[in-house]
Amino acid sequence: MPPSEFERLTEVEVQLSHLQRHVEQLDGVIRELGRLADRQTRKILTLENQLKELRDKPREAAIDPLDEKPPHY
Repeated sequence: MPPSEFERLTEVEVQLSHLQRHVEQLDGVIRELGRLADRQTRKILTLENQLKELRDKPREAAIDPLDEKPPHY
């Protein structure tokens, strides 16, 4: 015997409820991944700036080790 309209409608509502919950879970995952991506982007920018500062920093005057005084002087 085929299912009644009521049973079919109930089954559709159950499936819709599961899909809504699944979409909400996926939405949470996507939001968390977005936050993670933002944090990683900020870290990369910070590291890039630090690297640029190190590159742009004038090099210390290169001292020839032969010209240095020994530590006991």
